[in-house]
Amino acid sequence: METYTFCGSCHSLHIVAGQRLSRADWEDVLHAMRDEGMAELPPAIRRTILDYLATNLGRSRDASKSAQPRA
Repeated sequence: METYTFCGSCHSLHIVAGQRLSRADWEDVLHAMRDEGMAELPPAIRRTILDYLATNLGRSRDASKSAQPRA
């Protein structure tokens, strides 16, 4: 919900979902968005968003999909 609220308020979530960045890269994106005028996120919300992005929209997610056997 936090990702939808904070990221989706300015971006199409299709754009966000298509990035497939590493956790470090998502961290850089959050810094860049702050530098572009996004309000500073409270630490707990920032961590929640970063965890979600890295887990569900990260590079390792793509690798794990391709490594799974197809039925």
